[in-house]
Amino acid sequence: RRVKLQTPLDSSFWRPYSRFALDTPSPTVNQTSLIFVAGAEGTGHHFITAVMMRLQELMPMTLVQEQMFQALWWKPDRDPAVFWGAIETFFEWVRTARSLGKNPAFCARTCLRYAGLKHCSWISGLQQQLEGRLLDGKGHNGSFQPIGQMFSYPFSRSNNETEDGMHFPRIADLQYLAELAGVRLRVIVLYRDPVDAIMSMNNRGLPKIWRRGGRTFKLHKQVDLFLAQLNELYGQLQQLRADDYRVVNYTDLLINPQEYSPGLAQFLNVPVEHVSRAFLLSIKAKPKKHTNQSSSETADGQWNDESRRSFIESRLNEVAAKQETRRDARGNVVKTARCCDEWLTQLEKSKIALIPQPIPPKLKPHWFIDWASKAPPPQRAESISFTHVINPFDPGSDNERRRSMQVTLRSIGHAQALANAQGILVDVVCAIFGSDLQFVKGIAQTTACNYVHLNISSATLLPQFKHPVMLPMLNQILYAGFLKGKGRYLIYSNIDIGVQPPFYIKIARQFQLMPDVPVSAIREEFEHVEPAFDVEHSIARRGQGLAHPGHDCWAFPRAWVPKLVLSFTMVGVSMIATDLMQALHAISGCRMSLLSPKLTFHFVESDSVVKHPGNQRARNDKIFTGLYTAWNCAQFARNKRDVLRVYPDYQQCWFSQQAEWNVYSYQCAATIEHLPHEFKLLWHNESITHPSLSDCNLPSVCAQCRTKSGTRRIPADLSSPKPCGFCRCSGDLKKPPYISLPAKPAAAEKGDAAPKRQQQGKPHAAATNPKPTQQRTT
Repeated sequence: RRVKLQTPLDSSFWRPYSRFALDTPSPTVNQTSLIFVAGAEGTGHHFITAVMMRLQELMPMTLVQEQMFQALWWKPDRDPAVFWGAIETFFEWVRTARSLGKNPAFCARTCLRYAGLKHCSWISGLQQQLEGRLLDGKGHNGSFQPIGQMFSYPFSRSNNETEDGMHFPRIADLQYLAELAGVRLRVIVLYRDPVDAIMSMNNRGLPKIWRRGGRTFKLHKQVDLFLAQLNELYGQLQQLRADDYRVVNYTDLLINPQEYSPGLAQFLNVPVEHVSRAFLLSIKAKPKKHTNQSSSETADGQWNDESRRSFIESRLNEVAAKQETRRDARGNVVKTARCCDEWLTQLEKSKIALIPQPIPPKLKPHWFIDWASKAPPPQRAESISFTHVINPFDPGSDNERRRSMQVTLRSIGHAQALANAQGILVDVVCAIFGSDLQFVKGIAQTTACNYVHLNISSATLLPQFKHPVMLPMLNQILYAGFLKGKGRYLIYSNIDIGVQPPFYIKIARQFQLMPDVPVSAIREEFEHVEPAFDVEHSIARRGQGLAHPGHDCWAFPRAWVPKLVLSFTMVGVSMIATDLMQALHAISGCRMSLLSPKLTFHFVESDSVVKHPGNQRARNDKIFTGLYTAWNCAQFARNKRDVLRVYPDYQQCWFSQQAEWNVYSYQCAATIEHLPHEFKLLWHNESITHPSLSDCNLPSVCAQCRTKSGTRRIPADLSSPKPCGFCRCSGDLKKPPYISLPAKPAAAEKGDAAPKRQQQGKPHAAATNPKPTQQRTT
């Protein structure tokens, strides 16, 4: 007998998020502040970031927290799932800042560029920031540089010119988040002469990645875009109280920085001497401006500075002449008030301008308040279950990797027991090669693991290359969890990623609230660990590790696995996370929760692998940076084309632009030359037309088992020497799932059930009148 307990529904969960404070209480002196820098593009965000990153009282974002806000403000759609992910990220950021006695601040990230290295490590920079070492003026064996998303108006230009101006912050979101977290919002508004600002935009231009693709930046569109975004910013500021923001003239700030220190320090509630020192160091590090005094047009068709200034001024005058007009109460035609006459008036009186506000603004309820008041209660905890699939292997003589896998399996066992005690069932699937079975059984004694044998690896798919490492394919590992698992949701993590005890409980809570939104849990890194480091040490050091810039643990509905647009991406090689993130963003409608509450960890005996690319095998081993990366790049390119055919809206997803940056960073275009001709076709061509190759993700293999047209579909079999069931051809895109599933034995079981019920009830006719049967002999 089994007794099934059912927990009551938490009908009050969304209540705190559906409240609206009509009158915001006046902030106290010691209250934590949320600092945001608002300004149109070209108004000085990089210099202000150089100043703020040196203030030890401020807490910058991590890269992943920044990406969550980028996803929130990328599209104008109001998606509750994306906003809930931003709430989780924001609360984690504020909690960390409060625990360190700091104020969370946008535009405060830095990176440390070590002498002699091209790479600029933001993790090393963050470590120096938290220790308050950026005001001493020392180089620390390198130089500090501002980095990160500035969230200007607009931000994140892409290769699509029609998207310019679509991505900008929303101060109303920050007001609501600040109210939820109990922090006061402080906004620094940057103003700059429009001609200088547009010249700065034009001088900086587009990133090289978009220019190589033929993207241009037209000067007349820059003028229109600047004015439109300046008005957008001006309109959003009208919802703030006068005490919540200050306007700063960036041009005058560069000339007289010390005159701004007292007012800015008072507004941010930081020591004046710290602000003065930060200004001094930032001015010294600011690169000198080089003007173009050549003829009106250079040999390459570019205008000089004087010609561009003249064009911008004439364009601004044309726009000013076409200002919208309205009629007053007497019927007279008057010009509509536009930004920024009142700013200029106050800036003439004060360096840090407080804009007068005769009548306080009437606060409008945030849209999430209305959604939360109607949202259904979270699902019951016992309705959530997980299958955690991992890929342990025999590392040979690598003792550190052997120990990391042992700790990972033990940590999974601890978290599994805690989750099961609260009604959240967790089963573990180990997808392994047959040669690794004995080793894995030896280190997995404390964790019950369902073993699934893999038969396809990099050695079998690339036999023409001589390489010592046998790597599995991501799609087959996920399919092993789908086939042998029992959970409602599938979790995949790298084998060297341990989990903290509340891991499954926290992920389950996320799915109780947003059942169809995938999750990426970001790890923390413990460096210089002791030889006896184990699970209890990771629990004791939780929250004290280094942040991580990437993704290595995902959770999503297990039923999605056959529908994901994935190919034979090698595990342990660059671009694997990009490929899986692309597939999950596409199927979920560009929604994903990026969690960083220290739920997973990784440890090393020496320096952290996330500080320098040189510490990572995937970046310094030639076979990984060459052949293997080229393979993953080719598979990713084919996957992206198929994703856009199945999910055309993915083109407007923020991660589609991030993925292009990853392709550029890993130099995929250059590494493709390491591959055979058939895989170069995956990278270059939309479709493959070849007499002996199929238009599939494995052109030669799929042509052998699915015919050249790819119409014949063979059920997936992990033990087969050829991965025919995992071939995805062009004709399959309109007929998901993309993995050919084996026939279900449900029909046979259903047919056998009737005789069993008859035997238990009324006797069958054959049983009452048995016929003589002939005895079967061997």
